[in-house]
This record gives sequence, C-alpha cells and structure tokens, in this order.
Amino acid sequence: MLSASKIHLAAGLKVSGLGLRQAELDFHISRMVAISGISSIEVGLGYVGSIKIKIPVRTRPPQKCENGRAR
Repeated sequence: MLSASKIHLAAGLKVSGLGLRQAELDFHISRMVAISGISSIEVGLGYVGSIKIKIPVRTRPPQKCENGRAR
C-alpha cells in the first residue's frame, strides 16, 4: 500500500509540474505574439518610409571666383 501511494504521489507531482511548464510556455508564446505584432508594424512603416523617401541629387559645390564670391 505504501508503494502505491508513493507512485500516486510521484504521478501527481509530475502532472502539476507539467501544468507549470504549460503555463510557462503559454506565457512565452503570448509574449512572442505581442512582440511579433509590434515588429511587423515597425517593419511595414520602415519599408514604406524607404520607398517614399526622395534621395537628393548631388550637385557640385559652388566654385569661387577670383574675388572670393560664388558665381
């Protein structure tokens, strides 16, 4: 009888340990879902910003004349 209660107690501890691991896994999954949603929004905004940006055309700097003024 003592052996049966020992096995029952060990099985109960394993089940409660699995419940704890399940809760921990659910916590990490919910955090990852939240972070992935925020990061997808940031990536979308960055992509739209990189498409809409206008890159300035490089011009030559003004050349100086003999009297020190720009032409």
